[in-house]
Amino acid sequence: DIVFTDIHMPVVDGMQFISIASKKYPRIKFVVLTGYDNFSYAQRSVKLGVSDFLVKPIDDEDVIKTLANLKSVIEQEKEEQKEYDRLKKQLYENLPYLKERFLCELIMGGIDKRTIDEKLFFLNIQFKYKSFQIAALAINHSENENEELKYIKNMKVMNSVKSCFANNQYVYSFFDPVNRIIILNNDENLDLFASCELLKDRIAKELNCSVGIGLGSLKTEPQEICTSYRE
Repeated sequence: DIVFTDIHMPVVDGMQFISIASKKYPRIKFVVLTGYDNFSYAQRSVKLGVSDFLVKPIDDEDVIKTLANLKSVIEQEKEEQKEYDRLKKQLYENLPYLKERFLCELIMGGIDKRTIDEKLFFLNIQFKYKSFQIAALAINHSENENEELKYIKNMKVMNSVKSCFANNQYVYSFFDPVNRIIILNNDENLDLFASCELLKDRIAKELNCSVGIGLGSLKTEPQEICTSYRE
């Protein structure tokens, strides 16, 4: 955790040693010992990330104080690392939700190309083709259905949609902000209109549920997906 090193040593001096060791062990705290009260050494030490700089002759109390301070720093860093690891784990557990939220942002528009590319990379969403088309599916609920029943029916239909495109990794299905089911097609070999016709019949037959589906036109860039959605 902590290394005390002299400045003047044979073969490799303290500065070289710290430069080499810190690259391999970035978490180590270095304390430099030297018999020369030379500011240039202290300056170079700070640039290398040295934690402290002690001038010989070294007082025992200074060493103990230095160790106590570094101990506090190390313990705090370990706690921060634990918290970071916990949040990172939580983040990756929530990736499916984050993906869906990003796709919602994408259909609403207002995101520049650079931000889209960065989020696609982080969320591991891979658009293969320069072909994007949106289908919006609305369920025709009856007047006597309560909210719970509506949500249950929405989930049943969504499961049917996901099942329909389960073998195609370039088709994404998710809810928009007003609970319509959105199908984003990035597969240029898929006829989305024909697929939606089949899907509509399948939902009517298997779930006894009436749905309306609207299609936007084909687009060639991710930032144009919002236009297909509006259409």
